[in-house]
Amino acid sequence: LRNLPPEQREMMEKMMKGKLPQATPAPTAPEIRATGETATHGGLKTQRFDVFVDGRKRSEFWVANWKDIDPRVRTAFEHMASFMKGLVDKLPAKMSDSVRTGGFEAIGDLNGLPMLTREFDASGKVAGESRVTGITDADVDVAIFNPPAGYTRRSLPF
Repeated sequence: LRNLPPEQREMMEKMMKGKLPQATPAPTAPEIRATGETATHGGLKTQRFDVFVDGRKRSEFWVANWKDIDPRVRTAFEHMASFMKGLVDKLPAKMSDSVRTGGFEAIGDLNGLPMLTREFDASGKVAGESRVTGITDADVDVAIFNPPAGYTRRSLPF
């Protein structure tokens, strides 16, 4: 638009107004606060960490220290976290901001496995909870990860 005569530029700006995506501010990084509170979850001693974004509590993690967990679990968890980060990084901001500010990106800084996780809504009420009830060493048939018959590959709409 810079090279157009002023009247053409003004006309183009009016036509384009509201049609181009606006830059969105980067999500605020979560703040992790160790509470000092401990409890047993899934048979392991855990410590509570609260995650705040813009002053609002978004998540609560009850974390078992890695030293108390089989190293293979840590490796699997770190691989899963890396996969999820790569996935979220490829999503458009409108789809990923809630994930980025939900506190899960802070998990890598907790030095352990979240055994109990609570997510909070804007009013401070628990909106969701997930819990590890135990860790079992077992062989898994890789076929359970295949999509069911009839499923087809589709691209995301962006």
